[in-house]
Amino acid sequence: MSHCDSDCQSLSLLHYQSSSSSWNHIAVMEAFPVLDIHTGNVRDVWPSLKLGIMTADFIALDLELSGLGDRKKLCSKCLEERYAGVCDAANTRSIISLGLSLFRSSGQEDEAVSQSAYTVQTYNILSLCSQSYTVEPEALRFLRRHGFDFNKQCSAGLSYTRGSPQEEVEKDISLNHIFYLLVFSHKPLVLHNGLVDLVFLYRNLHLKLPLKLSTFLADVEDLFPSGVFDTKYIAEYHVRSRASYLQYVFRTCWEWNNEQSKSMNFSFLPPPSSDDMYMFTLTTHTASTLPVCKQYAAHGWCPQADECTESHDLTNILHSEKLKSVVLKNRKRRLKAKERRKKSKVIKSDLPEVSAEDIINPFSHPDSMSAEGHTELETSTDVASHVLTTCKDVTKLADGHRAGVDAFMTGVCYCIMGAQLSNRKLSLQDMRNKVYLSGKTLPLHVTKGNFGKISSLHMEKMKLLKAKAIL
Repeated sequence: MSHCDSDCQSLSLLHYQSSSSSWNHIAVMEAFPVLDIHTGNVRDVWPSLKLGIMTADFIALDLELSGLGDRKKLCSKCLEERYAGVCDAANTRSIISLGLSLFRSSGQEDEAVSQSAYTVQTYNILSLCSQSYTVEPEALRFLRRHGFDFNKQCSAGLSYTRGSPQEEVEKDISLNHIFYLLVFSHKPLVLHNGLVDLVFLYRNLHLKLPLKLSTFLADVEDLFPSGVFDTKYIAEYHVRSRASYLQYVFRTCWEWNNEQSKSMNFSFLPPPSSDDMYMFTLTTHTASTLPVCKQYAAHGWCPQADECTESHDLTNILHSEKLKSVVLKNRKRRLKAKERRKKSKVIKSDLPEVSAEDIINPFSHPDSMSAEGHTELETSTDVASHVLTTCKDVTKLADGHRAGVDAFMTGVCYCIMGAQLSNRKLSLQDMRNKVYLSGKTLPLHVTKGNFGKISSLHMEKMKLLKAKAIL
């Protein structure tokens, strides 16, 4: 749920107008394609979208919303109150775009080098609620700042009706259709900070929300029997990432993947149409000397936003972390050397000390020379070329803001963190149906548990949809 925890996108945008056959196998290191879906092309894209969903191993999803309501309610210590606050927002706000990234294992796993390959299709679906809804000025400014096309959304967004009455679902291909296609595919659903996404999906594309959180969780478990996975929960509780907002997790995962000689490889199917195709490219740039904003580095947002005088650039953030890491390594190495010399009864005055200058410039000391005769500065501080030269750096989104991009990044994080955890003998299935809760030490379990049961309205709706076979 990247709209909650990271306000900055990370990819530059190019409109792709060449024939689709020219990029059957694009490497994600260079670029990845996103197809915009709207009323003008949905019928042409529908067969490809349907096939992609039905054959995917898992589906990553992200939403862009017209607002989130009262932030205090969303962070309430009481879970029932927090749920009620999200319900209030979902009842009055709408989904304005839905991103889907479909990941299918391409069956090219190489056990000798522990590599896995995925074929990916990514879609950005513009949507327009057919009923009145609230739009928050803050949300408008954020989306407009990142190039969101409100004119296109209003003129060509796929319609949907809250509560998805059956007569509306049968009329034409709508966002409700796509939601039920996801539901009946029985594929694992991957989100980032996904509680708000789940509530908005349920209210806007399925039914009125249950009054009790336990009933809602039971219904969601029934909607997605293969499980819901939250990459923010995985990053924070299991990978132990320094920060868990989507942009940061994606960058650190991507760096790790390149350090592991690309244990995960991603390629793309040719699109059904190139007219609405956009290529998101990963470009390089060097870190600046501007001081890092600690608030943004830790949480992915800053209350001062564009008025902040410190850097919100992730390259600078990673650069700063690399420097701190090298300082700590130097200090630990010298302390270990000191202990060894004590044991060998070396005169204390001959031992190296950590000076204030070492903290400011950790590479000025002769001990920082590596065995090859190069300083650690050469191998650690050129973050623009080391942190992501192999994976290319990620810059701010130049011309647009896409839920599809966030969905793709969420899916990539899921794959790579799965590889990281497997090295520690952990499985992603251990994280199944556990959703991140801010300010809590434990996740929210998406299960009916001992006190919840599936709502009668949900059961009736599902029976009706299966009987009508709307898909």
